[in-house]
Amino acid sequence: MTRGRPATLPPREPAQDVLLAIAELLAMPAHPYTRALRSAVPEVGASTRSARIVLHGEPPDATSPPPGCVFHPRCPLAIDRCRAEVPVLAEVLAGIEMPAHPAPAS
Repeated sequence: MTRGRPATLPPREPAQDVLLAIAELLAMPAHPYTRALRSAVPEVGASTRSARIVLHGEPPDATSPPPGCVFHPRCPLAIDRCRAEVPVLAEVLAGIEMPAHPAPAS
């Protein structure tokens, strides 16, 4: 959750699928906020530590959120559309959803 909105949602399928999807999400987080949170967690038994992702800037005021995606002021992947439109939930991995703008067709 970031500013009361989900950063990533696990699947709503049977429990076994949920646990597998959560394990996959933790191994390869898709949303920049989830990546930053995951990078702050120490790995038990890891011989080396992954680089810590530091989000720059201040979190937006919860009483007066910015227009568009509430995470855009600190998001390293933000584009102009993020500043104007609230993203819809989109499936990014098998059954895992996150708010995202669809990639432009190429």
